[in-house]
Amino acid sequence: ETKPLTIYPVGGSFPYEYYWNGALSGPTISVTPSQNTTYTAYIKDSHGCQSQTVSTTVSIHPPMQLTASANTDSICPSEPVLISFTASQGAGAPYVVTGSDGNIISSPYLYYPPYSTSYVVTATDVCNQTAIVEIPLFVYPLPPNAFLPDSVYGCQPFTVHFNEISPDFGQTYVWDFGDNTNLSLAKNPTHTYQSPGVFDVTLTVTSVDGCKTVNVVDSLITVNPTPNALFTYDPSIVSVLKPLVSFNNLSTYGYEYIWSFGTGDSSSLQNPVYRFPDVGIYPIGLIVITEYGCRDTAYASIMVRDEVTFYAPTAFSPDNDGTNDIFYVSGHGIDPATFYLAIYDRFGQIIWETNKWDPHNPEMYGWDGKHKSKNIVPIGTYTWICTFNDFRGGLYEKAGTVTVIW
Repeated sequence: ETKPLTIYPVGGSFPYEYYWNGALSGPTISVTPSQNTTYTAYIKDSHGCQSQTVSTTVSIHPPMQLTASANTDSICPSEPVLISFTASQGAGAPYVVTGSDGNIISSPYLYYPPYSTSYVVTATDVCNQTAIVEIPLFVYPLPPNAFLPDSVYGCQPFTVHFNEISPDFGQTYVWDFGDNTNLSLAKNPTHTYQSPGVFDVTLTVTSVDGCKTVNVVDSLITVNPTPNALFTYDPSIVSVLKPLVSFNNLSTYGYEYIWSFGTGDSSSLQNPVYRFPDVGIYPIGLIVITEYGCRDTAYASIMVRDEVTFYAPTAFSPDNDGTNDIFYVSGHGIDPATFYLAIYDRFGQIIWETNKWDPHNPEMYGWDGKHKSKNIVPIGTYTWICTFNDFRGGLYEKAGTVTVIW
């Protein structure tokens, strides 16, 4: 730095001669010392009279010293850096310290780097001497975070396969499925929603550098309630004599109903009534469908029991007039393979017998009023005895009288 030095004459006669360090010069000289330096000067007037010699020392301030550092040189986006600095020497305090944007800062200073850059700290003393320090800062990239579910709408329990579609650079994953159940650390997890509702899904991805991205998709998954299919029926014991059954639908969330009765028949009524056609075990199914298409099915088996009935007329007229010409028994639950019917006269002799019986046409093998000799028996009262088993092996014996009339 260059500074002017000036001497002024007092007294004597003009013109004057000016001497600096013994050399003739002007009243003012410019000096640029590199270290502390002493300068001497005197003046001679027009008569050659010399003034006393004076001296002055120019002191050189030490160079400005500035130290600056950051608490870290690598950060994630949106994270701050704490910059600390100290200025010293030079012309001394007060020092003015500015940042990269030219604004005055004080130590420590919190800085949010928008991207990788060098932060410049500049200190200036009272002599406008400056010192500059550049602090390199690296901002890590954020990890990618994008995912897709294979389905977003379904019935409980609803299983969803999530696929994180970004390239894998060593990231770690934390999934929150929004239903207050366990988190998942898998890249591509599978999750089953057990309860109905609408759920947000949150994926937090952390890079190998520790930077995080959080992806929240609101109301991504909709799980509709599954109905509960349930029914009862009345009567609880069903037989061929009472084959009409009333079904009581106790299902919840039902909107549509599909009944099957094990006979090929079906119904869409909520509470149907059905007549079973015959003896047997019938698988009953009820499919309950909600307004969202969710389904549940309930099953039951109904046994239609066989019941034994038996009827024998008390009179008939075997006159071949086409009306009441045959004596025969009818009934239900009779095993034809075990059937036997015999007619006795008043002396206890068998005059007619058969072991044939057709449940669909019992008249076919009935008594036509003839004796074993093929003659029509006389008018009168005759005794009959009938034995048979039901289909469960139970033995039945029936007896009675029948009157032959004309």
